[in-house]
Amino acid sequence: MAEPISVLYCPGLDGNAREMEPVLELLPKHISVEPFYYPTLPKVSFEELANLIAVRLDERPKGKRLLAGCSFGGAVAQKVAILRPDCLDALFLIVTFNHEAEAFASMLGRAAIKVLPGFVLKPVTRVLARWKLAGGLDKESNERFLKSITSVDPRLLASRLELLKDFDVRPWLPQIKIPVDVVYSSDDPISAGALQLEGWKRLPNARVNGVKGGHVAQRQAPDAVRDLLLAWIGRATGQT
Repeated sequence: MAEPISVLYCPGLDGNAREMEPVLELLPKHISVEPFYYPTLPKVSFEELANLIAVRLDERPKGKRLLAGCSFGGAVAQKVAILRPDCLDALFLIVTFNHEAEAFASMLGRAAIKVLPGFVLKPVTRVLARWKLAGGLDKESNERFLKSITSVDPRLLASRLELLKDFDVRPWLPQIKIPVDVVYSSDDPISAGALQLEGWKRLPNARVNGVKGGHVAQRQAPDAVRDLLLAWIGRATGQT
C-alpha cells in the first residue's frame, strides 16, 4: 500500500479551495490536498502568512513538506519559500506570477473599495473577476467561480490585492533551490505573459509546463494539472 502524501495548498484570492475539486477527484486515494485558510484579519503581511504556513509544514516529516499555490496563493507560496526556506521541500505553482500581474485591474479593485459605497462593491467585484479571472469557463463553472469570489467581503479581497501592489520576487528566485514545478495556462494573461515565463528561468531547479485554458486551469484542464501534480510529487518524494 502506498504511503499517504499530503500537499498543503494556498488557494486564490477568495481563499476558497473549491476550484481544485476537479483535480482532487482524479488523484489516487493516498494523496490528499489540504487547504490553508487565510486569516480574515483586516490586514495581514506576507511575513505573517509565511510563519503561519511554516507552522503547518513543520508538522510534516522532512522530505514531505510539500506546498502548492494557485494565483494569489502562488504568490504566498513563493514568499514562504523565500522567507522560510527551512520549512519547505518542494513547491508547485499553478497559474500564478513572479511579479505583479494585471496591475491596472488590481489598482481598480483597490480604488473601488476606497470610493464606492458598500452596496455596489459586490457587483463591481463580479465585473472585475469576470473580466480578468473567469475567461474560458463554461456557464455553470463561470457562475460558481463568480459566486465564490463575491461571497468574500470586498474589503478582505482589497487587503489581499494590497499585498500584491509592487509584488516582484524575481530577484529572489535564484535562492529557491528546492524542486519547483510551474503550471501556466496558455490563454491566461496573468500566468502566460512573456515576462512571467521569462522570470521563471531564474529558478535553478524548476520545470515549467503549460496547459490549455484560462485562469481557472483546474476546471478547464483537470487531467493535465493532475498529471503535472503527480509528476511533481514523484520528483519531490520519489513516490506517486
